[in-house]
Amino acid sequence: MPQKDKIVIPASRLHEGHRQRLLGKIDADVLQPHEYLEALLFAIEPRRDTNPIAHRLLYAFGSPHGVFNASVESLMKIEGVGKKTAQFLRSVGGLVETLYEVEECTFPTAYEHGTFYSFLKMEYANEAEEVADVYFLTEDGYIFYRKRLSVGEEHYAESLGSDLQEAIVTEMPYAIILVHTHPHATADPSQADFQVTEICQRICYTAGVMLADHLIYSPDGIYSFYQSGALCKIAEQIVE
Repeated sequence: MPQKDKIVIPASRLHEGHRQRLLGKIDADVLQPHEYLEALLFAIEPRRDTNPIAHRLLYAFGSPHGVFNASVESLMKIEGVGKKTAQFLRSVGGLVETLYEVEECTFPTAYEHGTFYSFLKMEYANEAEEVADVYFLTEDGYIFYRKRLSVGEEHYAESLGSDLQEAIVTEMPYAIILVHTHPHATADPSQADFQVTEICQRICYTAGVMLADHLIYSPDGIYSFYQSGALCKIAEQIVE
């Protein structure tokens, strides 16, 4: 019996069908924040899949409010966001910021030990693999951005260092907080974690940026290189 040719549906048609279904649900008020942002991006991105862009924007800036209040320059640093898209989002943000109250960000807007530790316990509780995130702070302790540096990489120390160096150059923070997870182990730092801390401290020292802390989250607790005194010892060795 002759085999029938496989029917291939063009990706553009698949995206079109998804868009129509998503737009059809707007009046029902059942969309998630990323879906509203995804739908909004349809206007400026007529052919591209805007779902991953929406997710990246919300992850980086913490909330729709964070996205719409970010500068054009900051928005353009997100993968998939060009100048026109960034200008469009900033224009929308300028329009709506006088109409709605600021909603809570997904990460604390100001760094304070107790609040940040509580946030870590909720944010990273369901991470199934090791991840490393860096949080960027202003001089007054405001967390204005975060970036994921690595996910489950066997030799993440080297790649994390180069990624961090690039991020510091582009974001120019006053200070940073590195958050690393041990989803299947205790929060006690390994030799590799000390190596990562030293690499990050050297990068920060060279760039004139403060490494405020390196926090290791584990289901059994949180280890702080700063609170333990280990960060101070590493900094002293580097300065010498």
